[in-house]
Amino acid sequence: MALHFARPEYLLLLVLLPLAWLVARRLRTLGAGRKTTILALRTLILALLVLALAQLEWRSRAKDLTVYFLLDQSDSIPAELAERSTELVQEFMQRKTPGDEAGIIVFGREPSVETYASTTAEFDGKINSTVQGVRTDIQQAVSLALSAFPNDRLKRLVLFTDGNENSGSSLEVARLARNSNVALDLVPLRYDERQDVQIDKLIVPQQIAADTPFEIKAFLSSATNTSGRLRLYRDGELIVDQEVEVAAGRNPPLIIPQRLEEGGFHNYRATFEVPGDSRTQNNRAEAFTHVKDEPRVLYVEGDQTNRNYLTAALRAEKIQVDFASASEIPYSLSEIQSYDSIILSNVHASSMSRDQMKMFERAVHDLGVGLVMIGGEDSFGAGGYQDTPIEDALPVTMDVKQKKVLPNGALAIILHTAEIPQGNAWARDISIAALDVLSAQDYFGLIYYGPKPGQGFGGGAGSIVETWSWEPGMQQTGNKREMRSIIRGIQPMDMQVFDPTMEIAYQGLKDIKAQAKHIIIISDGDPAPPKQTLANAIRDEGITISTVAIAPHHGQTVETMERLAYWGGGEFYYPKSATELPRIFIKEASIVRRSLIYEERFDPVYDAPSEITAGFFDLPALEGYVVTSDKELATIALRSHKDDPLLAHWRYGLGKTVAFTSDAKNKWASDWVQWTGFSKYWSQLVRWSMRETSSSNFQVNTELRGGKGIVTLDAVDIDGDFRNFLEFNANVIGPDMEPQPLTVRQVAPGRYQGEFDADEVGTYMLSMRTGEDEQPELITSGVSLSYSPEYQAVRSNDEFIDRIAKESNGTVVGSGYNPFERNLPPTERPRPLWPWLLLAGLLLVPADVFVRRVYLDWGDVAAGIRKYAGSVFGIFRKGPDVEQRSESMGSLFAAKSRAKQTDEERQAAAAQQQDRSALRERLAQQAQEKQGEPSVFTEEGRGQAPARVQGKQTVSASDASEEKPSGGLAGLKKAKERARKKM
Repeated sequence: MALHFARPEYLLLLVLLPLAWLVARRLRTLGAGRKTTILALRTLILALLVLALAQLEWRSRAKDLTVYFLLDQSDSIPAELAERSTELVQEFMQRKTPGDEAGIIVFGREPSVETYASTTAEFDGKINSTVQGVRTDIQQAVSLALSAFPNDRLKRLVLFTDGNENSGSSLEVARLARNSNVALDLVPLRYDERQDVQIDKLIVPQQIAADTPFEIKAFLSSATNTSGRLRLYRDGELIVDQEVEVAAGRNPPLIIPQRLEEGGFHNYRATFEVPGDSRTQNNRAEAFTHVKDEPRVLYVEGDQTNRNYLTAALRAEKIQVDFASASEIPYSLSEIQSYDSIILSNVHASSMSRDQMKMFERAVHDLGVGLVMIGGEDSFGAGGYQDTPIEDALPVTMDVKQKKVLPNGALAIILHTAEIPQGNAWARDISIAALDVLSAQDYFGLIYYGPKPGQGFGGGAGSIVETWSWEPGMQQTGNKREMRSIIRGIQPMDMQVFDPTMEIAYQGLKDIKAQAKHIIIISDGDPAPPKQTLANAIRDEGITISTVAIAPHHGQTVETMERLAYWGGGEFYYPKSATELPRIFIKEASIVRRSLIYEERFDPVYDAPSEITAGFFDLPALEGYVVTSDKELATIALRSHKDDPLLAHWRYGLGKTVAFTSDAKNKWASDWVQWTGFSKYWSQLVRWSMRETSSSNFQVNTELRGGKGIVTLDAVDIDGDFRNFLEFNANVIGPDMEPQPLTVRQVAPGRYQGEFDADEVGTYMLSMRTGEDEQPELITSGVSLSYSPEYQAVRSNDEFIDRIAKESNGTVVGSGYNPFERNLPPTERPRPLWPWLLLAGLLLVPADVFVRRVYLDWGDVAAGIRKYAGSVFGIFRKGPDVEQRSESMGSLFAAKSRAKQTDEERQAAAAQQQDRSALRERLAQQAQEKQGEPSVFTEEGRGQAPARVQGKQTVSASDASEEKPSGGLAGLKKAKERARKKM
């Protein structure tokens, strides 16, 4: 136990004490006693403040012990060692003594507290926390434990690990534990090489010329001599299948010769199958290559019967076109990278997931791929692209706001509890998906059988009803955020009949002014069918009905749902999986947006100059288009007769996008497909949208090393000379589709290098742009992390375990280890005193002010105290002698007071009496002059005794004579009191 200063340098401020004394000595107007008091107070205040600034602490040694067990739950730990770890923790917990605390933290990629440290902690050997095992991050686990320790106890960490760390830096946190006086002991989870074969990496040249031979190298390693089957796939197609002998350790690369004729990006994937392999996660690898060739376009057509018009036009202009249906839309960025532009013609939004849409948007913005959307009944807002990533990329918006007469629709959804896993959650998700399709002018309502919104199941009688989710039922979707919030709180229940909810939908829709009205019913078909009269009334009102059968119990219920859709003139859906539901509802919700389609003959109107329309003067008429709105900064090259965008384009990030709101087939563009300029127009449009590739000789190599991606770029000009001092605008798009900036610096003549994080398994696509905006040069590349480094570990890393123990001054434990043994360095428990010192110093400041400003007559104070004490004690006295005792005590006090009077006090009292006498004379004279009577203090009034006025009472001279001072100190005090009253 001892006192300690956390900031001892502030003790130097004590040299200011003489200054305080000097200031106190200059208080000359005060008496010696008061100056001494002030000097003492100021000395004490300054000393207290200095001690507070120095952070004075009282330190005592901690005796209680807290232990945290850190259990490695990563995938590199064999199952038997993971089980042995929990058994050891159980054994250790039994050695805990009263007062000891124990806690458990499990970790893999991230840590999680299984049990917080407490004296009552118990462990049954079962781990309830879930952590990702694809990585091992010891640093985060130790950091979490250090932050969870109490301050006033002995501290110990017991770390169970195989030492195969692949994230973070445990050595740094080991030093932190040592400096924090925390013991870090390690329980090694040792294992030798297992029966494991892995593909270390697959190397493919990143850029090759068409029809040029090249080599693919597959690097394999194995714990033992074995054999297995190697398969190599190119763009999903099997091209190599052969038996391979593998020796123990790292093997020389297996070389596979290849030749490619088709341009674009190509994906290679290798697998290696070995019987009895302990881990299969590391038996695969991927790589990419890019073949320089003529530009290629992916054309996706929603209406395959009319695909030949545009395909033939583009190929006639020497553009390579790959056709795909809506079901064949790519799922990965590496597939999209094979193309310089993507055409979506009359493709409904329900044909793609939101992740696919996000992939298209990232491909345009960060990889420079072009995007062209062509209209049709299932395109733009009519196709459900409202509030989607693709809408973000296009130069037009689906939300039509500026028109005086707004085309709108109305949608009502009837929800019946779905007897599938998380049925109500799916009901909420699909309702929100349908809501997102609608514009701010469309009407939306949600009907279900269940508790009223906001009441829950305990709402009392009548709370379970057929009801709207909000009142009034049909509302325009201007405030989608509030609607989403309400939808997330609904709880549909099992309704018995369809009639009530369908009647509510019918009454809500029939009075709405909308160009399209639609009802969607999701149910298992169990409720009793609606009356035919109700179905007829809904149909006669122009309201359509579509149904979705979810988990029906038998064929009759399926027929009920199918018959409802037939009556309502809508579609019937029988999805096999709940994952199909959002797309169904997006498609159905877009039916009410068919009001955005204008079908009448018109001539296109030129608006802004454009490279796409350059050279065209007379364009044929069109029969229809989808209504959209301009976006700021977009170029509107052509407009309709109603001033709506017909042809719009802009630059979006590194790419370009085009919107043509009419179609490219013989429905709305029947005159165009017969026009001689049809091929030239569309080829000119598509070429403008294509990715701007580099014409210079750039060689790019990308590899993964230690959780990082390393990109190296060599730049030369057409003469073979190095290109120096280039500046790159580079991005990397990881598996999460979120771009991260990439810094590329020159490291040698003509060589540039960059580094990015590559922790997630998946594909990383790179784009690097240099040059002026008018003539940019775009370089693209890609790399794939096939599996986590966690699966590369084939044995425990005992050397690294020893190094952690050395850095932390810990121990590698053996048999007989007791984590609750108090053999730790002494730990002091700090108790800060400076807050109390600071408070005391601040409280003494008013005392200093009081002593300087206020003078106290200590004799009067003592007399007052005695008088008060006498009166208090007198309360407890009884009998007739109390008054006599009080009088005698008063006489004694008066005598004592008179004895203490000094000559100076008598002279002062006499002077005061003279002043008061003069004042009385002046007052009396003024009163006489006003009343016309002589004053008793003048010669004329001498001997008379008139009455004098005091307030509203009169006092005779004889009475006044009784008030004259009787002489001595008692008289002076009475005169003093009378003078105070008159003043």
